[in-house]
Amino acid sequence: GLGAALGLAPLAPTALGAAAPAALASSNKIVGDLVYVTNGNQVHMVKVHANGNTSGDVRIGPVTAATPGHTIQVQQLLGSGDGKWVAWLEASVKHTSAGYIENNSTVVLRNQVSGELTPLAGKATFPLGFAKDTLVAVHEGARNKIERVKLSPQPHYVSMHESESASALTTYKHGVVESNIPHSASTEIREQLRLTNFKGKHRLLHTYVIG
Repeated sequence: GLGAALGLAPLAPTALGAAAPAALASSNKIVGDLVYVTNGNQVHMVKVHANGNTSGDVRIGPVTAATPGHTIQVQQLLGSGDGKWVAWLEASVKHTSAGYIENNSTVVLRNQVSGELTPLAGKATFPLGFAKDTLVAVHEGARNKIERVKLSPQPHYVSMHESESASALTTYKHGVVESNIPHSASTEIREQLRLTNFKGKHRLLHTYVIG
């Protein structure tokens, strides 16, 4: 079965009834890719045809090799809006009598055009989404750090913003959407919804009184 699925192109509508050869050829046209995670924690990709059929199922992840006593769990499958990029998290999990412990994690970025895979190691770093074609990640700690991925000259993270009071919710084309609870001497608690761009500049969208 499928654990999670990510469609990277809309399916074209198809007509019902008898079809001429030209219509059959059109319905067999490849319109995009579908990337999904199996229940066995493998990342697969299929080609999607205009008639809704799929073909060419291939395994594209995980790329991390499991060490003895560990398993690799695939989490947080994401895709860019134009279908050119996908990313996911590969967590190395150690099983113990008390449960399991996540030791290391690797964010994997895949170029859907070239098929190139780029692993980015970083403990407590999780993919958040894409800002256009730029992957944005969150590094969780005492201060939540928002980072973006640059591929040249070598793939690496670039810090764009960090905060003790803000939590990133999702991405938009110039950065991230955040929920921020500013420090205040007032007994009234306010929460801000804001945009934060790659330069760390904020644009307040709305303020909510929550208590």
